Amino acid sequence: MVISSTGLDKSSLTPTQFLEIDDNSKVVRGEGCPSAEALLHIVVVRCMNAAVVLHTHSVWSTVLSSMHASNGGVTLEGYEMLKGLEGVRTHQHREWLPILENSKDIIELSQRVYTTLQDSSDIHGFLLRGHGLYTWGASLHQAKRHVEILEFLMEVLVVLAIVRIPDENRSLQEHDEVRDYLATIGIDYEYWEPVTGVPSDASIEQILNVYAKLIDEFKRLGKYVTADGIDVNHDTPGLDAMLAKFSIEHRHDEDEVRYIVNGRGLFHVHPQQGSVVAIEVEAGDLIRVPRGILHWFDLCGDRRIRAIRLFQDMSGWTPHYTQSGIDRKYEPVCWGPWYIPPQKTTAAK
Repeated sequence: MVISSTGLDKSSLTPTQFLEIDDNSKVVRGEGCPSAEALLHIVVVRCMNAAVVLHTHSVWSTVLSSMHASNGGVTLEGYEMLKGLEGVRTHQHREWLPILENSKDIIELSQRVYTTLQDSSDIHGFLLRGHGLYTWGASLHQAKRHVEILEFLMEVLVVLAIVRIPDENRSLQEHDEVRDYLATIGIDYEYWEPVTGVPSDASIEQILNVYAKLIDEFKRLGKYVTADGIDVNHDTPGLDAMLAKFSIEHRHDEDEVRYIVNGRGLFHVHPQQGSVVAIEVEAGDLIRVPRGILHWFDLCGDRRIRAIRLFQDMSGWTPHYTQSGIDRKYEPVCWGPWYIPPQKTTAAK
């Protein structure tokens, strides 16, 4: 088998930087050292009858493998891009992407990879937790296509993960699953389709007029009497001071109700029982944090949000801080391309 020598820039490899190795990963020809993970490549070749194995290290594989590690893998389903995987003919295909705990014991890890591939012979790749993606193909072209497809789908799943329970290493993204889980900790969540055609520079007054019928429905459902709006971006004067008031754990004597029109934000909720929950909200999301529930709020990386606020009594919206310091233990990270700079994928080990 031929493998690239370790520690090199994979975008500028020369023929002399490839090594020929035997089935025990010992160098037969060439100068240099193969990756310590060469045994994993050999296992994939044996189990999957692959001609090419590619291993990538991307933001998305690192994040996703950590988010879903407790489930043993993640299901990719319902996306047209799935049809780019060899043998897949419909977007309804369910692709299982196993996640294995990484280990410095390569022999033990290769045995777990072997078992995984034997048990799931129809998969197109697997993840090492916090490390990267392995995929393969009958040719370099096919294997590279699998890299591009799987990396794309991992990015999509990370972006869609709108609820995370960091202490439990869990994430939720299906609407019903999110709504039902949040209900167990006292948070109301719904999705209401945003009104289309609203200018990006529309004033708060214009937004309130456009959403008048929706606001009336919100008021009726929650017995709210007043509605106003908030519109901030990275150029808003005093933004840091404004955000500092809400990024510390606090409670209100009034429900905190927000309907997101544009932009994104991150609520952390600290229920009386259970773990802290991170809730990412974006356009169309309606969230109600009832009075007395401990929480804090941050903007996402683009520092942009427009939202409609509803009140029963605005005087009850003064924050009461706990000074617990727990808010400093959780990073205000909204996963997605707005927060993480574009990455270059290295397509070979």
